[in-house]
Amino acid sequence: MATVAELLRIPRLGGAMEPVLPVALDRQVESVAVLEDLHALNTPPPGSLVILARTASREAVGYRLDVLLRQASARDVAALALVREPLPRLHRTVAELAQRGNLALLRIAPGTGLADAVIAIQQELAGGVNRLLDRARACLSLIDEAERLQLGPPALVERVAEALGDEVRLGPIPAGRGWLSAPILIDGEPGPWVSTRGDGTDADTVRRLLLHRLASAAERLESARQRAADVPVQTRAELLTELLIREPPASRDLVHRARQLDIPIDGWHVVVRLELENLAELRPDDEMGAFNLAQLATRVAMESARSTGGTWNRAGTGSTVLLIRSWQTEAGPELQGEVAKAAELVIGRVRARIPRLSIRCGIGGVHVGSVGLRTSALEARAAIAAALTVGRRNVAVRFDSTGLRRVLLQWYALDDARDSVARLLEPLDRLGERRSREAIRTLRAYLDAHLSLSRAAEVLELHRNTVAYRIQRIFELLEVDPDDPEQCLMLQLACRAREL
Repeated sequence: MATVAELLRIPRLGGAMEPVLPVALDRQVESVAVLEDLHALNTPPPGSLVILARTASREAVGYRLDVLLRQASARDVAALALVREPLPRLHRTVAELAQRGNLALLRIAPGTGLADAVIAIQQELAGGVNRLLDRARACLSLIDEAERLQLGPPALVERVAEALGDEVRLGPIPAGRGWLSAPILIDGEPGPWVSTRGDGTDADTVRRLLLHRLASAAERLESARQRAADVPVQTRAELLTELLIREPPASRDLVHRARQLDIPIDGWHVVVRLELENLAELRPDDEMGAFNLAQLATRVAMESARSTGGTWNRAGTGSTVLLIRSWQTEAGPELQGEVAKAAELVIGRVRARIPRLSIRCGIGGVHVGSVGLRTSALEARAAIAAALTVGRRNVAVRFDSTGLRRVLLQWYALDDARDSVARLLEPLDRLGERRSREAIRTLRAYLDAHLSLSRAAEVLELHRNTVAYRIQRIFELLEVDPDDPEQCLMLQLACRAREL
């Protein structure tokens, strides 16, 4: 059985049958019959949908229509359908009789093949595989049309659910038994699923095939949407990444281009730095898989950030993602907390999509202009360095608005300061990346320990003699007097600045 409303949505009818009155549309229909003669209304069984053929429909007007409605109600007919052009204004008795008899009055457009309509209605009433196949054919046509129209997955699923006449969900796999599901793959990773209920019969094979076709189309539509959306985002991201890498004197043209792309470069900024730590572990020996994971994490992070409102842009490369929150009007330091809440949301949503992903997150302070953007990015990096020292993962760590780090960053942002640090540590840089990093770490531990070899050895977890040998060699390379407090202070600042 099916209700009158469900029969009106049969795909094969293509909307050719419609209600004349909003009455009895929830009535159950058990059978369908076609009558050529108005006087044969005593033959259809109760609960039937009676279709009057063209000749009989032309005769059912005025008083005759009233009589027909009374007879149909007496037979407990569920619905009466006339093959007519749009009916003229009906007398109020028609509505009263239909209401009283709980009888649906329908209209079938002329030119509709009555034989095909009856077959379609009978298949719908019978249910089973034949009914499902009929619905599935309509769904496939809708899917093809949706791809041509470039509809989004939610709109596509909604249309398919209506054509199928059953619930179709887009999202996580529903809880409970009896659901059939197929994943929508985004960058090779399962995204949302499309699901519908099964009944444990052979019809489930048809449902599974339809779900996979639907998921495949939704995947292509979502990929097309993301490519279109990523074009301006990618352009801005590349420009901002280059802007943060270049030295200020060489970045004036980038600042000008940023203004042309409507990036609020002259406003106030807070940078959220995300470092995706274990991509290689999640995709061992699969560089492309790790790359796709990074792309997925970046897209989810950006979409999540934008869902909190305001202006967001992104930058970064590889496993590092920079999310930049900007304001056109003056923004105070208290807005760093607002960004921190957004960052927590971002982390949660990214890890919901990639559950085993480990993320370090640092948040810079609020600063103005292109120089302020760099400062906030440096602070975000420093916040991650602080998080590393205490082993904090998957939480947003804010850069402290007071203390040595802030002063040091402001000093190191100056061109002269960076040049001084580069000249001072140049002899160590010539040792190569690994040995240079080791030397600077040893030197900083020694200077932070107030020139105590024992305490530095404890921090570095090395033997005291090893530290003594390294320190002697480092001071010889730097040509710095370890007994000169001013030179040692400058070295200490240079080591701290280099590790930011």
